[in-house]
Amino acid sequence: MTDRFITQFSPSVSRSYIDSLNAQHGVIILDSLSTDVQNLFILKLTGAVDKDVLVTANQYYENLSIDYSHPDFVVEVELHSYIPNDSFFQYQWSYENTGQIQGKIDADVDASLAWEICKGDTTLKVAVLDTGFEPHEDLGTLAQGYDVAGANPWHAVEDWDPTPGNQPWSAHGEACAGLIAATQNNFIGISGLAPLCQIVPIKIWTDDYYPGPQYNTTDIIARAFYMASALGAKIVSNSWTFRSFSGDCTEYYDVVTQAINYFARSKPSNPEGGVVIFSSGNGSLNCVTFPAYLDSVIAVGASDSIDGIWSYSNGGSALDLVAPSGKTALTTQLQGDIYTIDLMGERGYNPIMTDSLDANGNQNYTGKFGGTSAACPQVAATAALIKAQWWRLYPGSPLYSMQVKKIIENSAEDTVFVVGRILPGKDRVTVMAD
Repeated sequence: MTDRFITQFSPSVSRSYIDSLNAQHGVIILDSLSTDVQNLFILKLTGAVDKDVLVTANQYYENLSIDYSHPDFVVEVELHSYIPNDSFFQYQWSYENTGQIQGKIDADVDASLAWEICKGDTTLKVAVLDTGFEPHEDLGTLAQGYDVAGANPWHAVEDWDPTPGNQPWSAHGEACAGLIAATQNNFIGISGLAPLCQIVPIKIWTDDYYPGPQYNTTDIIARAFYMASALGAKIVSNSWTFRSFSGDCTEYYDVVTQAINYFARSKPSNPEGGVVIFSSGNGSLNCVTFPAYLDSVIAVGASDSIDGIWSYSNGGSALDLVAPSGKTALTTQLQGDIYTIDLMGERGYNPIMTDSLDANGNQNYTGKFGGTSAACPQVAATAALIKAQWWRLYPGSPLYSMQVKKIIENSAEDTVFVVGRILPGKDRVTVMAD
């Protein structure tokens, strides 16, 4: 208990009466608690009268000209954060940074605070355009997906089976999907940031995808966005961009831009328009590669566990914000520290990364995902939580795609500094606005 007490005098009471009463009790006005509320004061004992604060506050309380009066108590405030029981959640520092990897406490997306309010919506679909997807013990049921790439990027034979190939890097799409919607509170694996949402898996890379430049055709990329829209996705996550041969990110392809803008705009099948998120790229460029720099896109760079921007993360004026991630890939060996799902069993990242997890060596998961690839899905999941909560609070009232983008940008925390390159600082995404 302090030596102060808070008193609400009736609005009709004059200031002269208040001053007179205070003088009788050896009390002074320390401050007005609010300029919008009349006669609400913080009062303090001067010591002129031998009284304690509790007795004095009670005497004021008994005065008929006073609505209430009580000591200015010291209280303990508890943040209502939700910590799931998933076995690897303790390592998911990007969602709950407690300094577990010598990081900065709270250099995360505030997931545990957000989960007290919203975990997504079972009807909300997030498309992930990537290397392919398959059922996983920690991912729940995938929505209907599609394989746009087929077996050959030059002469694609499309089908409804987005199953990935057998290369270690074929797990890239699975890892991204897990960060968005891995099952929560099932005592295994990780937690997705929007665990109640559905993943629409769309395969855009062939099975012979390999680290480094991956060749594809612009019509396949464009077709994927039209398919995402047709399958009911409201958000699309893209942990990739086109390579910039010029180094100044001037590449531009009309057919891809048209498809992305189609997904983003309002239309009868989706009056709110779709939210498009792209990673900014891992090329250490002072610009964001196509199509991440488009106005209809949220471009996401990568920050580290102490709120610095990774030196590999492409930046520049078109970068909208950053999200927590690990190091980038070096050849076939991932160097990150982001935990997510892997392809089940011997396939995927883990066969070449025996030290990627703890002593349990569970090969259904990886602990070394990273790059802007890991940052992008976290922003996609943030968009999903925003839309889901809006739908719950304002049913029937639209939240347009550009409004979602603005909410994400405005709620990001401006604590990120730049590491290793001369670039303007960028805000780190957080699900909870201050």
